[in-house]
Amino acid sequence: MSASFTDEVPKKFIKMPRPLKDRSLPLAEMDSPSKEDSAAQHPLLEKSTSPRNLADSAAKSRQQLAPHPILVAIVLAALAVGYGIGVGSIEWLQSTDHMQKLEKVKGFHDSFIGLPSNDSAAAHLRELVKEPHISGSPEDLAAAHYVMQKFREYGIKTHMTSYDVLLSYPLKRELHMLAPVEFSPLLRESVKEEVPQSRSPKEVDTFLAYSKSGDVTGDVVYANYGRTEDFDELALLGVNVSGAIVIARYGEIFRGDKVKNSADRGAIGCLIYSDPEEYAANMTEGAYPNAEWLPPAGVQRGSAYTGVGDPLTPTWPSTAGAERVPPSAYAHQLPAIPCLPLSWQDAVPILENLGGAPRPPTWHGALNLSSFALGRGPARVHLKLEMNNSVATIHNVVGVIEGAAEPDRYVMLGNHRDAWVYGAADPNSGTAALLEVARGYGSLLAAGWRPRRTILLLNWDAEEYGLIGSTEWVEDNADMLRHRGVAYFNVDSAVMRGGFFAAASPQLDDLVRDVTKVVPEPDHPGKTIFDVWNGTEIQRLGGGGTDFAAMLQHVGVAATDSGMGQDYAVYHSVYDNYDWMTRFGDPGFHKHVACAQFWGLLGLNVADADVLPFDFRSYASELEKYGGQVDEALSENGAPPSVSSAPIYNAVALFQRTADSVHSTPEALSGDLSRLGPGAGQRQRVLNDRLMLTERAFLEGEGLRGRPWYKHLVYGPPRDNNYGTLAFPGIQDAVADAKKAGGTDESWAVVQHEIYRVARAIVRASKVLQGSLT
Repeated sequence: MSASFTDEVPKKFIKMPRPLKDRSLPLAEMDSPSKEDSAAQHPLLEKSTSPRNLADSAAKSRQQLAPHPILVAIVLAALAVGYGIGVGSIEWLQSTDHMQKLEKVKGFHDSFIGLPSNDSAAAHLRELVKEPHISGSPEDLAAAHYVMQKFREYGIKTHMTSYDVLLSYPLKRELHMLAPVEFSPLLRESVKEEVPQSRSPKEVDTFLAYSKSGDVTGDVVYANYGRTEDFDELALLGVNVSGAIVIARYGEIFRGDKVKNSADRGAIGCLIYSDPEEYAANMTEGAYPNAEWLPPAGVQRGSAYTGVGDPLTPTWPSTAGAERVPPSAYAHQLPAIPCLPLSWQDAVPILENLGGAPRPPTWHGALNLSSFALGRGPARVHLKLEMNNSVATIHNVVGVIEGAAEPDRYVMLGNHRDAWVYGAADPNSGTAALLEVARGYGSLLAAGWRPRRTILLLNWDAEEYGLIGSTEWVEDNADMLRHRGVAYFNVDSAVMRGGFFAAASPQLDDLVRDVTKVVPEPDHPGKTIFDVWNGTEIQRLGGGGTDFAAMLQHVGVAATDSGMGQDYAVYHSVYDNYDWMTRFGDPGFHKHVACAQFWGLLGLNVADADVLPFDFRSYASELEKYGGQVDEALSENGAPPSVSSAPIYNAVALFQRTADSVHSTPEALSGDLSRLGPGAGQRQRVLNDRLMLTERAFLEGEGLRGRPWYKHLVYGPPRDNNYGTLAFPGIQDAVADAKKAGGTDESWAVVQHEIYRVARAIVRASKVLQGSLT
């Protein structure tokens, strides 16, 4: 479900921080946690298995290491890559023994860059996409076993965790235009295109998961992208949607929100097609198999579920014997009307036969129609759908590299495996890159490396249906993750169209930039990713578009999402196959390698750092900007003078002072604990816990109003676009509600309450970061 042409992230409330140079950190003067806690094991480690010969090899490697080689010696990598500070300029790096240990760890990190392989990534992808592997299918299970086999082959303890969840498949689909002429759409991706990859009979028909079954007939209305503002415009133009079947084009917002918006305006059905304006370069450059663009018969499948995780088990895991809620409890998150995706080839006859008011010019798209009208009618269609929504078993694969010094602290790298059809870009370019990271880590293990903290390699199932595999696992391990989760690094689709992109929790911004400074840019020989990307466009993680959501927005683990490119035209279609990847997506598999290098180094830098490379001054800068955006929203929507944003500014000022204080003492960067006095290692552990736990303080148990699963008060999705990102979403929701209510005193009181909620969260985060009691 990675970002595509359909997944554009609104930037209205999101701005980028200025670069920050001084990133030094002090040690905390606090009591340390108990030795028992430090040595605690996660149940994941207890369940893990590995081949006997690999266990013998690991034992031999441990004997070759000093008692605490990583505990006291890792920081050079953080300096050289994570902090960007010259080693020669720091006087306290004088200890010969300490320097040797630092150099050893730096050597492991440097060697990792050369380990991901083009040929190996290509072989992984070829195997993963040889058959369609929709979640719940035998082919998806076979792909899971392939990932597990490879992890174990690389010396990584691995197990599989399964859940029984509600999935959705099509049984019967019918669509006919009855007037003013008769027409029966093809409703499948045509075999007329000469597709080099042989087609499989296991391809699932084009559909939208969780669509309501139904039999409806009605006049057609064109609704542009199906956004709230599009339906508002139709109302202003006098177009009645009630009782009609809406046809809208993909783009701008999540498809499930298009269906919901249609139902909310009284529509009885919804059709969504891919317009060549977004998916075929306005039909100026050809289409697959002759070009990268979607052919006329291409159809984007997808989920229309607006929730997160298994609908049957909201907020708790769907394990064996778990409580399952009745359909009435989750009906509001499933489509209330039948809905179906179309190719533009199938959409044209319907659109050609619309009359009524002309479309606004920006609604035209790129189809060559004889006229551009909105309806209602005279096109009239009959839509009949029969769906199979039933419980199926999904499978996550979990690889564990146990930390040598802090096994109870988890650095996590994740990608999903399931695909609507073949999924060469989405998601299995990411799966291939994850396997290359695993292979690289395996080589380091064989050479004697052990991470300071535990690394988890996570391969999710059922992401396409609604982030189900990752959400169920996070809910299953929520308490452990709240106490022990250090960071989560997500890659959905490693390779799409375009250059490098990254989205991150703000305290990880500088780490992301610094790692890109050592990874070669695949399309520009002699340059690094940073040289081309320049580090200026780091997005934020507020939406529910992929598997970072549960980690960040439900349990508060700092996260990133990244890849080479952020959109591509054959998204969720049968044409997203190995042939497309080798000829258009990534000939030579150089982008796969670059993604694996970046991703793996992120993990190494956090797993091996003495002091976590989290800089909260970047977060403080973002919070200050968001306060200004609240002021703008209040002014633009006529808030009374009694509504004040002052609590936010006061809280941000406190957070800024705290962040400056915590990041002001160079001595904390020293990994040579012998120079820092008695108890330095314990104080360092406490400092790291403060850095780790500060993100959690931005969560509130009751969550966003009307959306309690989303608990993060700083970042979240808009209510009408699950792919979007808002800063202070609770405040923005309340302002929108106040405007809709006509600005009543009660509605503005809710806005003020949301402002106080955010301010309290920022104060909580300041206290955690400071690490002292009031």
